[in-house]
Amino acid sequence: MLDISYFTPVKIQVYKVLKPVAYRHEQQNLYLFSSGLTAPASGEAYQIDLPIRFSPKTFLMAVTVTSINTNVVVRLDGSIDGTNYAPIISGQTITGNGTSFYNVTNMPVKYIQPVFVSESGGTAAVVTFGLSATL
Repeated sequence: MLDISYFTPVKIQVYKVLKPVAYRHEQQNLYLFSSGLTAPASGEAYQIDLPIRFSPKTFLMAVTVTSINTNVVVRLDGSIDGTNYAPIISGQTITGNGTSFYNVTNMPVKYIQPVFVSESGGTAAVVTFGLSATL
């Protein structure tokens, strides 16, 4: 029989190695909603490209209009620096109350900003934007 009484016990630590999880960017969506704008103006600008995420390239703009008189014009602006914006969904004329959808693809930007461009026939319209960015 082997005498092991002279061996010093050794504490062994086991570390679990975690494998990185694949980022499923094609299934990631970001949803943003604005409060109703009651006069032509730029809505709030949103930073949508965060350091830990891929840059979204596909955007959906849902526009809900209530109390319309003749028409309203809306658009979605994008920016890569948060200062200089340009239309990524050009001016869209809406002639009735309800919700309308507009989209754009292959347009990677870091910031998006909905814009209530103009109103014709009165000043009663309320425009609410819903925005979706697909990663």
